[in-house]
Amino acid sequence: ADTCIDYNVGSSFTLSSNHIPDDAYVEAAYLIWTAAQDPANINGATDNSVTLSFTSQDNNRSLERAVTSPVSGTLNTPPSFEFEATRDQTDGTGVFTYRVEVTDFMREIIEMGREADITYDGYSLLGDYNVKNMDCTNHEAYVNRSLMVGDWVLFFVYTSEKIQFPKKIYVYNGLKDYHHEYEDINVTGFELPDEAEMRLTMVVHEGDPGLVNTSTFTGGSTIPEALRLSGASTQEWLYLTNICNPMMSQGSFEYVEVFNMVSSMYGWEDNWESTPYCVGGVPPNYIMDELEYGIDVDTFIISAMDPLFAPHLIPGDDHLWLQVSANQDMIWTNLLILSIDTKAPRFNIPPNPNTPDGREKNYCSCASDADAVCEDRPFYFTIKVENWGENIAHNVTVKDALPSLVDYIPGTTEILIKKDGVTGQWEPVEDVNGQFPFTETRQIMDSMYYCDKYTYECQDSVLIRFKVKPIDGILKHQVIENTAIIADSSGVVYHSNSSIPLRLRLAEVCPPITECPEPPKEECGGVGGPQCENNEDCGDGEQCVDGQCVAAKADLTTDAEIVYDEGLNSPKSEGSTIIIPNPSSDLVVGQFTLMAEGDPERSFEFHGVNLVVTRSETSSELTNLRLVHDVGGSGTVEDGDKTLATLERPSAGNANMIITNQSDRYFKAGTLHYFLVVLDAEHPGEVTSNVRFNIEISEPGAFHISDGGTPQVKGSRIVFSPFQFEPDNGFIVTKGLNDPEVPPIDKMRGMVPVLQIRTKSMQGGDTLNSVAARTTQSSVRFGEGIGRAVLYLDVDNDGRVSASDRELAVADSVEGGYFNFRNLDLSYDKGDEKHLIIALDLNLNDGETAQITIPGGRVNVTGDSSIVGLPVTSKEFKYECQPGDPRCETDGGSDGCSCSVISVPENHISGLLFLLALLAGMFSISLSLGKRRS
Repeated sequence: ADTCIDYNVGSSFTLSSNHIPDDAYVEAAYLIWTAAQDPANINGATDNSVTLSFTSQDNNRSLERAVTSPVSGTLNTPPSFEFEATRDQTDGTGVFTYRVEVTDFMREIIEMGREADITYDGYSLLGDYNVKNMDCTNHEAYVNRSLMVGDWVLFFVYTSEKIQFPKKIYVYNGLKDYHHEYEDINVTGFELPDEAEMRLTMVVHEGDPGLVNTSTFTGGSTIPEALRLSGASTQEWLYLTNICNPMMSQGSFEYVEVFNMVSSMYGWEDNWESTPYCVGGVPPNYIMDELEYGIDVDTFIISAMDPLFAPHLIPGDDHLWLQVSANQDMIWTNLLILSIDTKAPRFNIPPNPNTPDGREKNYCSCASDADAVCEDRPFYFTIKVENWGENIAHNVTVKDALPSLVDYIPGTTEILIKKDGVTGQWEPVEDVNGQFPFTETRQIMDSMYYCDKYTYECQDSVLIRFKVKPIDGILKHQVIENTAIIADSSGVVYHSNSSIPLRLRLAEVCPPITECPEPPKEECGGVGGPQCENNEDCGDGEQCVDGQCVAAKADLTTDAEIVYDEGLNSPKSEGSTIIIPNPSSDLVVGQFTLMAEGDPERSFEFHGVNLVVTRSETSSELTNLRLVHDVGGSGTVEDGDKTLATLERPSAGNANMIITNQSDRYFKAGTLHYFLVVLDAEHPGEVTSNVRFNIEISEPGAFHISDGGTPQVKGSRIVFSPFQFEPDNGFIVTKGLNDPEVPPIDKMRGMVPVLQIRTKSMQGGDTLNSVAARTTQSSVRFGEGIGRAVLYLDVDNDGRVSASDRELAVADSVEGGYFNFRNLDLSYDKGDEKHLIIALDLNLNDGETAQITIPGGRVNVTGDSSIVGLPVTSKEFKYECQPGDPRCETDGGSDGCSCSVISVPENHISGLLFLLALLAGMFSISLSLGKRRS
């Protein structure tokens, strides 16, 4: 505050992985600097040159450039995007700003990264950006009025295949001082899709907390400090607010303290439910050393999913209004940036397994690395064309100007046209004068019917493929970029992959050319030709249609009610998190069920489910996602279970698991079907904080289900257990990943394993002395359905009690509501991991439940480690029968019903209660971390 940073040192900002995706490529970039003019030079030239520098995360790459504006303005120079200024004629002060394009600087950083063999362009951009050699004045004319300004902004637009929806980016410039006044801005030129989301970022200079005057000023009313929005179909202004910019009031006068020196920042994967990071602290708890007195940059995320803003973001709307208003706190606006979801173009293919990442332009090569080709042999380019609009497309055309880094191999272009869901045959496309036939625009279909957005099936689909080879002498770091242009009679041109070129690199290692001289056609869309003459030529569940084997249609239900729920053997943490090793593979993160009413001789089609993925750190990698049919309902992947859908990684916080094999989609009505979500998880580098992730099913609309009519999918939001990577320090007590399953009802008597506990000493030198557990409120009490409890050392970590496991302690009585396992004396060296099992002697009556929990403070450990992970709670073991459960085995004394135990649905718990449960778990952890014993 009131101080100029050293002219030769400047200030820096660190761009990290939560700001941009790993494949970000810069399309345009601008460096903007703003300063107050020294009154001693009030009529002279302003400072139009600064120094911009970059240092990579690993300190191995750096770049420095002098950035000079072609304009050299004074405070009286007419405004333009490149230069603007304001001047106060009464006191001899003024403020100016320059905006200079630095796209080449950012692309040079990317090129340096490519030369250093950095796989993804976004990684190349991560590091420190510094601006120095910028004029600054702390003249008393500014300091005495708390109006000192001197700051910089680096604004860039990037492309990424990981951005889910097409965007319109709007940049409004205007260096203007606001003081008891407002201005309305009309934003036009887009069409909003369903559930649109927009980001608004406002760059202002100066601003202070606590400045408001409720007196009446010009216009006869008091103008609030605020940013407000009004949709095209409403007459109401809504305040934009978040934790960094709180809603305030003085009496009946309401306003948002938005110009408060606290900047609000979001990560690129955050959504409207995310909490921003407040630079300078969360008001009113300011962190004085972090306040940026000269600049205030606030981002707001506004979504049609938010009931408050839903009436202002109506699908099909083509404009909206924004209002900027200032009260007593005088500020200067500089830049307003809007990123708005817009309706996807007709030929934009949504993400699904058939076209990874929704790629219309793709490739097929001998290289195993992602987006890589072998420099010494051919590879295929492919172009996929499907109509994802709402009307039939006519005169569909394709054009592809091949990049200069490849040579076309004549006579290799083929086209595959599938109509009405039937696989067609590859047909050759003749070259034009010996050249690639799609160099110029070429029609591929007279008319193309639109796809089903719910089943992800297309009546019409076209795939084009052709062979190319990297040119001789191609450099190792060079990137082969290619885009296809798709259009129809509407005249709207679509650039494939949402205008993002397919970028291919040379592979580090390729198989010997004798093993793979070129990618086989079987792996690049198939060989083609007829497959069958009759149904006998096809496999089980298939029929012969037009010479191709396709999945046979089952007898379908009609207008069935289909209910989903969380599975009884889904991992549960009950208010805490499940702590997992880093990395973890084949991790079951959730189990859910589907059951359709109706005749068991009929089926419904389950096409897939769209899962919401939440991560506390965007650098955490969740990969190899699988949707598995859990045939036995055990909650684990066993022999006989089938993987229905796979996905390499989530996209923009969603994992759309689509079942591509049609014969795998049919599920009998009247039966309870279990499904697992399985993935691999890893967090790069050290885990220094509570690094978590979880999966959820947000609403019935997440399911893609069809039958012979219009099925009704019913159920509530399912938030599966949160998982946490194990920290580098502490004694871990958490749920085991082989937690015992809830058994069939005939196995719910006698000694039943109910809880597996994973313990691990991260630092070593710890001894586990005792563990105490109690029953939950929903459970029968010890002595009333639970006879005794036994603690075992689960030597083989299988979640079962076997001959190799060792009995550690028996509890056959309760003390103060707890059954205690004492004198364990289990010693741990650094990194030692031991698994424990608690088994209960059950004697339950119909409808009764057994469930136990180990709360915080009930695990005793000697040593220097704090306990991390409590509470740990078992699943609910309920002695009850539900018809339709495939785990049925015997009557079990339940009115002749042959089925197994079910879980008690917990989907009625609101999001607020879930949040409170999470907070309670965090609170327990924070208490235990401060103690040597817990």
